[in-house]
Amino acid sequence: MSIFYVADTHFFHANVIKYCPVSRGQCNNVEEMNEKIISAINSKVSENDTLYHLGDFAFANIQKSISILERINCKTKILVAGNHDHKLIKNSEFTKYFQQILPYHEIRVDNQFIIMSHYPILSWNGMERGSIHLHGHTHNTLKYHDKALDVGIDGRTDLSPWEHSEVINFVNSTL
Repeated sequence: MSIFYVADTHFFHANVIKYCPVSRGQCNNVEEMNEKIISAINSKVSENDTLYHLGDFAFANIQKSISILERINCKTKILVAGNHDHKLIKNSEFTKYFQQILPYHEIRVDNQFIIMSHYPILSWNGMERGSIHLHGHTHNTLKYHDKALDVGIDGRTDLSPWEHSEVINFVNSTL
């Protein structure tokens, strides 16, 4: 069982292709973008893995959003809600696909303390003791601390999620 992190998928959001040309410019339309993101997630994440989605899941109605959730391999999905998730998380048909929906989350994995939120935080719990802050929201436009990482798909040309060991290796390589 592995742990993965992703943010800012923005399924069905046509303008994000224009706003994020480096990562999404390879997509001609939202259908192609959606398929590439689903494929990128499913190429790494398996049924027994855990996927933390750090917000801004979709720009769509409940039925379209659910159609995406049903195609993502893993059973354990946890949403750390973003600024564009407010309508979706009010609907029980959507929320039943997640084991938890939180505004902020802290976990310990392999003796590493991880702080998660959709938004970047200037100072976070355990920062001075080596904890790592994972976030989304900035679409990989902000670098402000060596122990903070935007895990949004726009920081990766293959649109894939970050596996936990990749996060640790990346953060350690920037120190």
